[in-house]
Amino acid sequence: MKIILEEIFQPNDGFAKNIEEVKNKLFTYIMVKSGFDSVVSEKVFLDTVTLAQKEFRAFDEKKTSFIKWIFRLSQNFSMDTEMKSDKFSLSSELFGLDKDSKAISAALTHMKQSERELISLRYFQEFGYDEISFITGKKEGAIRTALSRALTRYSRLIKKAS
Repeated sequence: MKIILEEIFQPNDGFAKNIEEVKNKLFTYIMVKSGFDSVVSEKVFLDTVTLAQKEFRAFDEKKTSFIKWIFRLSQNFSMDTEMKSDKFSLSSELFGLDKDSKAISAALTHMKQSERELISLRYFQEFGYDEISFITGKKEGAIRTALSRALTRYSRLIKKAS
């Protein structure tokens, strides 16, 4: 990914500096949210970054942080390009886990895409409720409720998979 990004952006470019800081979180978010394999996720990631570069002039750091802005852009882009598949393949390399990852992977596989997205944003990406609200375009209260329900379901699925 680094080689490709260096080919696209100039190293001293303000956009390139911002993207370098968030690229791993953004790629992980795309993998978990959509359940794409790493090859497809990399394509979606690069398409999102290319779109973000085109739209970078519209970014206003007084209104929001770069990471919130690009995650929101990614979320909108992913919704437009989402695969029409019920299958979800979670790459074990994504979390760097082995034995325990089977239970996590099995639980996440059986969850709705929206539930995986919230869990990813809150616990893997460590965003606050206000940031998740901005990224998803949903009210903070709705995020809290949906996340609580998703965690209840996740807990049941983990116990079932163990």
